[in-house]
Amino acid sequence: MESKDMTTAENNIKSSEASQLEIPTTVIQNGEALKISDEAFKDRNDIKSITIPDGIVSIGKDAFSGCSNLTSVTIPESVTRIGNGAFSSCSKLKSINLPKGVTTIGKKAFSKCAKLKSINIPEDVTTIGANAFQNCSSLKSINLPDSITQIGDGASPRA
Repeated sequence: MESKDMTTAENNIKSSEASQLEIPTTVIQNGEALKISDEAFKDRNDIKSITIPDGIVSIGKDAFSGCSNLTSVTIPESVTRIGNGAFSSCSKLKSINLPKGVTTIGKKAFSKCAKLKSINIPEDVTTIGANAFQNCSSLKSINLPDSITQIGDGASPRA
């Protein structure tokens, strides 16, 4: 499947102010898989909750980085890749349930999520990037599935 960025839809959403960000499914065009662009919602302190629609396959680099009031994220099974720094510095994010289908967690994907207490890593994950959970001081342990074939340096919470 070809991947298209959501630039037009993201620009429309960026101009609105809402604490709950529900990315519309209408951005899926002609059945083609879409990704959330790099830095699409970076530093949006007004966002508290995100619902990503089914059909999105990739969350771009730093897509939600610095959303310091973000507490809740719903990710569909269509997502296969969490980009580098995608949720870094989301300091109020307490838990994340990665769905079956995610295969790659990028570098620093959840770094500096100080209140992150739990993360469910599904069996489909094969790659965890360097420093993926760096400075997640509330994260006490991570259960790694047997499917992981590559894990970057400093991927642990206190690295």
